[in-house]
Amino acid sequence: MAIAVSTNVSITVNSVVLSDHSNSVALDLGQDAPEITAFGDTFHVHVGGGLKTGDLSMTFYGDEAAGETGATLDVIYAAGAAVSIVLLPDGPAPATATNPSWTATYVLTSYPAVTGTPDGVPSITTTWALATAVVRATS
Repeated sequence: MAIAVSTNVSITVNSVVLSDHSNSVALDLGQDAPEITAFGDTFHVHVGGGLKTGDLSMTFYGDEAAGETGATLDVIYAAGAAVSIVLLPDGPAPATATNPSWTATYVLTSYPAVTGTPDGVPSITTTWALATAVVRATS
């Protein structure tokens, strides 16, 4: 397995590439493990295969120019609609076995539209709720 520093993650939100305005992304995959503990069991017993989750958070630099973070997120927030998000760990190159793409449709659930400090660049940390299954592709 190749281990690499994440310096070239590709982030496409609703067909707009926002990688050059982001410094953090986390796709947290999980699944429920329903409890099936019965009388006589001495430990909690769980079964796999429960409902899956795909929580997503991304941090962007604030930029209100056309086609950049502010304009893109404002439209998504105002519409309240689910949008496609595509992530590639190593840049916009085609998906491969060592650079899989992760694609799903998400709803923007948290968007701090105005942030800032006197000595820093505005940083917008967004959270997204999964609307469809997450698909991992290698081609």
